[in-house]
Amino acid sequence: MPFSSKSSKSSKSSKSSRSSSLSSNASHGSEKTHTLSVNIYGRGDPAMNDPPAHWGAMIHKTGEQSGDLYHVRKNKDFYYHPQQRPVESTTTYGRSDITRLSNSGRMRAAQVLDSYGNNNSNLPRGNQNCQDWTVGALGSLERQNLAPKGTEGYWKGNIGKASEDIGAQLTKDGMSWVPKSNVQPPRQAPADATFGQSQQVRPVGRLNLDKFANLSGGAKKRT
Repeated sequence: MPFSSKSSKSSKSSKSSRSSSLSSNASHGSEKTHTLSVNIYGRGDPAMNDPPAHWGAMIHKTGEQSGDLYHVRKNKDFYYHPQQRPVESTTTYGRSDITRLSNSGRMRAAQVLDSYGNNNSNLPRGNQNCQDWTVGALGSLERQNLAPKGTEGYWKGNIGKASEDIGAQLTKDGMSWVPKSNVQPPRQAPADATFGQSQQVRPVGRLNLDKFANLSGGAKKRT
């Protein structure tokens, strides 16, 4: 028995409704709700004998005050240490927003960064540090079309530079630079070793800076 006209219309209406719903969901899924940025901590000025500034890649929901920071730290050796951090903290110098991501893009980017970070062959070696690792992580995102073309090369050229100079160059190039309003004094210990740790009160005269000499890995100054 053939379908009645009423049944056919009902079927078409149902299909149209499902199609509209899928279209709406797809549109919602492609909405750019998150921001990928390079976050910089510390002054990192070689001319002032500062330790290298600490870099990391952050993904946060646009407008929110915290996000997921993907970076490496160093104890004796470097290790991958993703963690939730404020977008701007007491140690922040500034950040550069690289691109906007949809929620699905955010999840893909997180997977790419975790895959890169959990591969020990990508950890800094020799005189490399967190800056080299962050550049490599950006490259992994770029190859998956989750960061603009040229991102890895641009940031590779900033390795070893003072944070102030990086911010000035980004501004000159018409790229994003969001400085912190109140920049804290430079940290005495290398940021890779002390990042995210609360400061401990030490007796005056007992701080031996020599023991920190081997922790940063020493960023290379690029020209």
